[in-house]
Amino acid sequence: MVLSTSTQYHRVADHAQQAASTDHGSDSDHRRRTRCALPGCTTLDELTKAIRTEVNRGFFTLVASRVDVAARTRLARLLAVDPITRRSDYDGLKDVAQAASPGKFKERLAFLRNLDAPGPTGAWLEDVPPRKIAHFAGEARVTDVANLRKVLDEDKRLTLIVGLLHTVRTGVRDDVVTMFCKWMAPIHKKCRDQLEAAQVSCPP
Repeated sequence: MVLSTSTQYHRVADHAQQAASTDHGSDSDHRRRTRCALPGCTTLDELTKAIRTEVNRGFFTLVASRVDVAARTRLARLLAVDPITRRSDYDGLKDVAQAASPGKFKERLAFLRNLDAPGPTGAWLEDVPPRKIAHFAGEARVTDVANLRKVLDEDKRLTLIVGLLHTVRTGVRDDVVTMFCKWMAPIHKKCRDQLEAAQVSCPP
């Protein structure tokens, strides 16, 4: 028979463990004696989805429990749509880095300060695996404000926003460092050239 319940699935796991530690002959003979078969692909898919849903729900609850009321209010403001531009700060989270220049560097630095304002996303996401954070951020990135508001699970909606915000903050920090290095490189080179020229003209 093909397994259709989690109880039967656990029975197969138990029998497999017993077969590995005792001499039951072939695996197929053992399954015939126990009247159990390996779960079908559909059953495995359903069990995988159920486990993934349960794990994600645990992360949603964990993250949401760390976000206080004031921070929730700040995060909720990200979803407010400007009636003129028809854009929200949430949409702004998806902006990409601009070319490195003094003007753009200052804009990116200001953007980073705005990203820091809602709260300590790193602390909220502590104990959540990086791959999960990336997954939540990816889901949030392809979800617009209207559809995000339709997510009835408030803990999930909050975690998706936090995941995207955290991922964007990490990327923007890298952008700022890269921009600063590119900005300073010609200044550093000019100063080094002037120093070398001064050393040549004024030998010890």
